[in-house]
Amino acid sequence: MRTMPFLLLGVFVFAGCAERINEGWIAKQAKIYVAGRENLDDSLRQNILAGKVTIGMFPDEAVAAGGRFL
Repeated sequence: MRTMPFLLLGVFVFAGCAERINEGWIAKQAKIYVAGRENLDDSLRQNILAGKVTIGMFPDEAVAAGGRFL
């Protein structure tokens, strides 16, 4: 029972530090990704910025467009 307060404290600290993933976060990450990839095709660039995951994207491109996946 002595470890229970420390366990709860750890859960609250972790939950507070976790970055919230929402549409705004994904859009920001897409802009950062596209800015770092100068060799992207225009249609691929537009799809990533629009948040559209399309067939043929590499995994890093799909993450930039739609966020992390499990």
